[in-house]
Amino acid sequence: MTSQKTAFITGITGNQGSAVARHLLKNNYSVIGLTRNANSDKAQQLKADGITLVEGDLNHPDSYQDKFNKVDSIFLVQALQGKQNEIKQGKTFIDQMSPDKKTHLVYASVLGADLNTGVPHFESKYELENYIKSKGLNHTILRPASFYENHLMPQVANGIKKGKYVTPLKRDCNQQMISVDHIGKIAAKVIRNENTYQGKTLDLATDEWQIKDIPTAFAEVLKRPVKYGKLPG
Repeated sequence: MTSQKTAFITGITGNQGSAVARHLLKNNYSVIGLTRNANSDKAQQLKADGITLVEGDLNHPDSYQDKFNKVDSIFLVQALQGKQNEIKQGKTFIDQMSPDKKTHLVYASVLGADLNTGVPHFESKYELENYIKSKGLNHTILRPASFYENHLMPQVANGIKKGKYVTPLKRDCNQQMISVDHIGKIAAKVIRNENTYQGKTLDLATDEWQIKDIPTAFAEVLKRPVKYGKLPG
């Protein structure tokens, strides 16, 4: 019988981290999750599901290093916190890893990170992608498209309920999307099959929408008019 493998997941209470954890648990993985507050309701629910919690901060390696040195895989995802902060935090974490240990690092980037968009959190992720490669780590980079769940954020959902879908994109633009559950499923597959995906960069999307069709879809579901609106810029 093969021994149970272990994955270390940052941002365990976030959308991506918790989704990856759920799919790994279904595949008999042991999961260790990093969180800044192990007593939060979300963290405690994950603990009840069988996840080992580590209370710590990506900026402070002494709070987590002894845990991830003993795992087979790591899923690194970071919260938005400004370009320079994200780069510093990511590099601090990556610097704790050794190429000699052959731990598989799966990094959550963003679709279009390499397109020189000028978007701060795209640029920070692309810099970290290249930093991972420069360190010679066993890695896979995931570049997910925009999350469907972004429409559930209060400022977006409230606008839709009031009849207006506001976006910085033009009506005739196309936008690729994916759910966080799909990201979790794919990331778990990558972790379970590291030899297949080692050194690869994967763009992730399940659907493509023309922007003008999104408010139409919401209108059909809500049975009320929802109009398109464009943010300045």
